[in-house]
Amino acid sequence: MRVDYLYTGDLFMDDTNDPYKHLDSFDLVNASWMWEMPAWDSQLIVWSKNLFDSEYVAKNGFDVPVQSGKIMAYPGMPRTWGITLRSHF
Repeated sequence: MRVDYLYTGDLFMDDTNDPYKHLDSFDLVNASWMWEMPAWDSQLIVWSKNLFDSEYVAKNGFDVPVQSGKIMAYPGMPRTWGITLRSHF
């Protein structure tokens, strides 16, 4: 089992310290579980990113050229999960 913790502190997206371009802190937890299958020389991995489905803004603070005065933001990725099968042959 593997667990990764990522913390991103408060920051401004440019050097003007514009409050509209302030990014709040957030933390994420990713996890994975790996099963070895020596008989098949393989590994099965079940993984999840943003395990607790935290809502956060991943990027903000850029002006849109065609919409003067508007601030855009990208939401962070929601919880995702998957299964990976690795085999050596």
